[in-house]
Amino acid sequence: MPFDSQPEVASPTVATPRPPELLTAGYLAITAAIALACGPDQVWPLLAAHVAGVVIFLAILPRLADTGVVGFARNWLPVVLLPILYLEVGHLDQLLAAGYHDAVIRSIDSALFPVDPRTVLLRLAPGHAAAAYFDLGYLAFYALVPVLGLALYTTGRRAEYREILTAILATFYTCFLCFIVFPVAGPWYARAHTSGVVDTLLAHGSSKGAAFPSSHVAVAVAVWLLAWRHVRRVFWAYVAVVPALVIGTVYGGYHYALDALVGIAVGVAGFALAPRLSAALTSAADRLFGPPPAVPRPANPRPVSPWSAPVPVRRTVRAPTAEGPSSRPEPARAAASRPQWRMVPTDPTSRTPRQPTEAPG
Repeated sequence: MPFDSQPEVASPTVATPRPPELLTAGYLAITAAIALACGPDQVWPLLAAHVAGVVIFLAILPRLADTGVVGFARNWLPVVLLPILYLEVGHLDQLLAAGYHDAVIRSIDSALFPVDPRTVLLRLAPGHAAAAYFDLGYLAFYALVPVLGLALYTTGRRAEYREILTAILATFYTCFLCFIVFPVAGPWYARAHTSGVVDTLLAHGSSKGAAFPSSHVAVAVAVWLLAWRHVRRVFWAYVAVVPALVIGTVYGGYHYALDALVGIAVGVAGFALAPRLSAALTSAADRLFGPPPAVPRPANPRPVSPWSAPVPVRRTVRAPTAEGPSSRPEPARAAASRPQWRMVPTDPTSRTPRQPTEAPG
């Protein structure tokens, strides 16, 4: 280490939230602000839960270990929270404006498709077998995220898992915010229900107003494309599932065709922006929650010990001559008049120094 240099002052290690945690905390904060600004007085339990969630994701989870059961719980908590946030949408979407905007979506649907898309699909694929296949694709939605996530998490590819989770959460939260700002009930509430598995599930676990864009389609497309990038064998396994899910949302009368089209666009955007979004959130977390940058000490030399004296520095300065600086070349005549040294044979045992001789004229 140089004498006059000192190491930077080390800052204490500070745990920073990861992109999925920062993203979830941001969504909870936004929805809490909407509830606080537009909600009635009875909304305080929701506010308390959201504030507690923000504290958990920003202050508590980052301090937990990333190994074992604790690490698994930390990495998968945002996924477990998604069904709760989805059910919550049915209460939040009536805070900004009462009612639903199905008439707007139906008018755009009619302008885009002169013939009802569901009617066309029912004619192309009639029968119980086709209906069962599309319902199976719709139900397979709930396994898409866990299968891809576990394929990465269990093989130790934690950074890739967090990247795909960031993209999936961003897709979900984008759809949720659209539901809250522009609620659309969807055609399922207007048609007769059956005793099938999907209708029974929606009757007990759906959120009215969560139709545009279709979060099922958006997330399914995003997960499918992310599987192509990270785990190719999972992508090929989803070939039989995701197209059936996309078509099944319209075939089964769960969504308008426009819901599915916009859902595809949101899913593609979530896939395309995944690396940049993850990097941007990581940088934001470091700026907001990371330790301050290390401050280097002044680069001044340390005080000289009283027991040691400074060593003087010699400098050679040429004195200028009358004709100018000594660096100027001498005239040829002056150089010739100087005594020149010439080698003369002498006795090796002699110590007599050589004498200068005149240079020949």
